[in-house]
Amino acid sequence: LSAEVSSSAYASQPGDEVLARAREGVAKLEATGRGVGPEKIGDLLGGVVDAIDARSQRKKSPGILIRINALADLITSWNPGKLYIVGGRPGDGKTAFAAQAALQSAEAGYPVLFFSREMMAGELVERNLSHVSRVPAYHIGSGRLSRQDWTNIQGAGETLRTAPLWYDDRTATIEGIAATSRKWHALEVRGRKGVSHLGSDGTPLGLVVLDYLQLARVTKAKSGANREQVVAEMSRTMKDLALELKCPVMVLSQLNREAEKRGGRPIISDLRESGAIEQDADVILFVYRDIPPEDVARRRLPGESELVVGKHRGGPTGIAETWIDPPLMEFRDRDNYRHQEPDDTRTEPFN
Repeated sequence: LSAEVSSSAYASQPGDEVLARAREGVAKLEATGRGVGPEKIGDLLGGVVDAIDARSQRKKSPGILIRINALADLITSWNPGKLYIVGGRPGDGKTAFAAQAALQSAEAGYPVLFFSREMMAGELVERNLSHVSRVPAYHIGSGRLSRQDWTNIQGAGETLRTAPLWYDDRTATIEGIAATSRKWHALEVRGRKGVSHLGSDGTPLGLVVLDYLQLARVTKAKSGANREQVVAEMSRTMKDLALELKCPVMVLSQLNREAEKRGGRPIISDLRESGAIEQDADVILFVYRDIPPEDVARRRLPGESELVVGKHRGGPTGIAETWIDPPLMEFRDRDNYRHQEPDDTRTEPFN
């Protein structure tokens, strides 16, 4: 490995590529040191049976439990080694869904690394403050805050300060995302003390989120590669990362233009450059609101939404009926949700 990295450096290859090769090689060396290779079923059975026993006694989930009950009925948890693709039309709430899943996972003690290629890290933190403080996001954004709002926001800030949640809005390449994830996983997941982030088999669990796939890029695309081939390479990299780190990886994806024209619930073929994404994903989930994209005013209001599980390798598909509250950036189960209208009577902000 040292010889390969040295040769790459002397050959004047881009620094990002050399660093990515070095990090990937070190990660593989570490894995080899732990005894990677074919394993006989008899050697595997003990750990598998213990994990099943822990689940049956409600001691441990195989992954990170999902807090939306209607969705948990379909896919239970964010499981290690799985690639979750979340699609949706602009404005349907796929970023809000991913941000909520990330925050709730961190609140449960699981380290989370969130790569954002669409929003700045500070904007995502504002969404978290809105979610925890119950102060509408548009009040936080506009500065129309009462004394009570400020009190709630400060309390939310203290709650969030120690959350094991990291944001990265600078890493642009899929190679950089993979390299950063490996380093973070070694330090903050495998190297973190405590037992609150273990799966049912005792494996340390974290969650990696990428928002969103089509805005990432590869450092050096193969000569003559078209966009679909580039996306295929990025999709495969994220699936390999989930398997290597043994943690769930959630990747957001755009829909193609045909989905906009057709309307109705999205289907798997609506994913942009979808061929490889369909193949690599363990679960494909769509966030859907039955509101035309051009009706921006209605989309800003709380209302019914659906989480459509279009693919589930080894499990059921179906529709989870939810309620989305855009002012608070929140999804909830539809049956037990009671929306409270925000107080818009204030006329002056608190300074």
